[in-house]
Amino acid sequence: VFKYKFDEHGYLIKVKARICVRGDLQTTTQDTYAATLAFRIFCTLITIIYAFNLETRQYNIVNAFPHVLLENETFYAPPKGIKLPHD
Repeated sequence: VFKYKFDEHGYLIKVKARICVRGDLQTTTQDTYAATLAFRIFCTLITIIYAFNLETRQYNIVNAFPHVLLENETFYAPPKGIKLPHD
């Protein structure tokens, strides 16, 4: 997937490329788990914060889930039209 960013004059200033691996072709050999906050717990925390007039902070964790250490090697084929250096 390619994403292009232009300035107000229409000049290209940034290009991003992302490879989307076909997860539907993957065989699952291990359990995967991502810890997320349950909605009920979130509501409870917000209620406590409001009741005790506490200060809150918000953080934006970009790409938190993709950055995980894998135990096994992962192989994938590049998209059609992409030439590798050794080809």
